[in-house]
Amino acid sequence: MTTILTGDSREKLKELEDESIDALVTDPPYLINFMGKDWDKENSPAGDSSFWEEVLRVMKPGAHGLVFGHSRQHHRVMTALEDAGFEIRDCLMWLYGQGFPKSHNIGKSAFALHNSDWEGWGTALKPAYEPIILVRKPLEKKLTIAKNVLKHGVGGINIDASRIGTQEDFSNVKPRKMMSNQGSVKTDDHDHTASESWQAAKNKLQNLGRFPANVLLDEVSAKILDEQAPKTGQIHGTTGKEPSASKTNAIYNDYSMVEGKPSIPKDKLSGASRFFYCAKVGKKERNAGQTKNTHPTVKPIKLMTYLTKLITPPGGKVLDPFMGSGSTGMACAMEGFDFVGIDMDEEYVEISKARIEWARTQKENE
Repeated sequence: MTTILTGDSREKLKELEDESIDALVTDPPYLINFMGKDWDKENSPAGDSSFWEEVLRVMKPGAHGLVFGHSRQHHRVMTALEDAGFEIRDCLMWLYGQGFPKSHNIGKSAFALHNSDWEGWGTALKPAYEPIILVRKPLEKKLTIAKNVLKHGVGGINIDASRIGTQEDFSNVKPRKMMSNQGSVKTDDHDHTASESWQAAKNKLQNLGRFPANVLLDEVSAKILDEQAPKTGQIHGTTGKEPSASKTNAIYNDYSMVEGKPSIPKDKLSGASRFFYCAKVGKKERNAGQTKNTHPTVKPIKLMTYLTKLITPPGGKVLDPFMGSGSTGMACAMEGFDFVGIDMDEEYVEISKARIEWARTQKENE
């Protein structure tokens, strides 16, 4: 079920029931006056703790949220979330290689003032990542995480459904035997109870893929990592022998992964395969479901699908109070989640409706 509300989120959130939302996935204004848009001024509700208090009210105890931010201003959003009562659980990084530098050429201006000493100097770096703040509404008081999940249906992260598929051979992986206080055996890629055999854990890693990380890539940054993989290799499939007299870092077996050591076959090397990655939004995807999508900050559907699946229970309800052109809603339609989206721009609302309906049709025709 999809519910789309048109208006100011600060008012429209009041129409939602207490503890009715299973997950929050949203790309709010970045508080940087982007393109002079009114919705991206410094007084945006994204930096207002009272706004996030209202979001907190409608979320179930233990429900997670993923909130995009800007490299320069995400601390303001994070602080507002924390002040509202959310727990800051992590900060994911979406890395991309297609960012456009918005640096002022000081040398050019200085030359105009008859001084060329500042050639090569600028005012900003090329953007190459966006932070995604992972938050959680506190568990119900006196409930453990397990009891909270059983009572409210939320509180955990869907690890296995979000694992990163890989063609690597883990048959030679050796356990890193280290007992936690709870009696769990921890390895470099898996954390399993003592009752689960190491072989079973290794099979799980082979069949389901790598544990999801807090780093996400676009296809350009992924290619860069893949190109570097032959130089760095991987820690699996090595001999376990110490290189010469060095005893440092022994837990990672031998050093045949180091550049200049050709002993690891190419099929044992990996770079971007360790992380989730997807292409940035193309024209076809941007305009899916209608003639032209005029929203300036469209997120990839594959990225939003991954994020919604990461924190939303099966059949759960996802909230996006800054819906934009509906990428989160499209992801929900494709994954079978209920969706509540809010946006104050009527044009974007109509674009969202068309794109979400397109996504639903695609899902039905699979």
